Formats: sequence, C-alpha cells, structure tokens
Amino acid sequence: MSDPSALLKRARDLFQQGQPEQAEEIVGMLLRDNPRDTTALNFSGYLLFKSGKFNAAIVAYRKLVELEQGVASHLANLGLICFKAQRYPEAQSAFERLLELQPGEA
Repeated sequence: MSDPSALLKRARDLFQQGQPEQAEEIVGMLLRDNPRDTTALNFSGYLLFKSGKFNAAIVAYRKLVELEQGVASHLANLGLICFKAQRYPEAQSAFERLLELQPGEA
C-alpha cells in the first residue's frame, strides 16, 4: 500500500477537482486497510455528507465519536448531519453531548 498521508492528499485533491467518487474510492481503500484511521474516517464522513449520503455519514461520525471521545467537532458534525437527515432526536442528542463537553460554547 502507498503512504496513507499521500493517498489522503490525493483523495482531497480529487474532491477539490470535482471527482468525489474517486476520492471516496481512495478513502474507502484506506479504511479497509485501517478502519481506525480517524483522519480518513473524518474525511469519509465529510465526503458522504457532501454527496448527500447522510445515513452513511452518520455511521462514519458515530464511529469517530466512539474512537475519539471528547472531540467536539465530531459531535458537532454528527448533530449537523442528523439534522440535515431530519433525524431530529439524534441531532438533539449529539448537540446535548456537545454542550456537556463544552458547556460555555453554546
């Protein structure tokens, strides 16, 4: 396998060039090799969200929240995606957990 950092950069470049499917393929390959790669998982969630695949993005961000407990941005992204997917109770739960994590940032 090539260098994961180089592959992730290639995926980002492809996304910026308007080739999200190819970017998803690379990120998918990275995650098959290392399902706990939080950088690739975060970008995967972003790609899925941007392509309207909200349910898959929710799965990615839930896994991120599990792997990196205490990272506020993961909870914020999870809440946003749940809201966009009209899964309001789940969005509320994510935002409540975010507020518990960062109470002064409401």
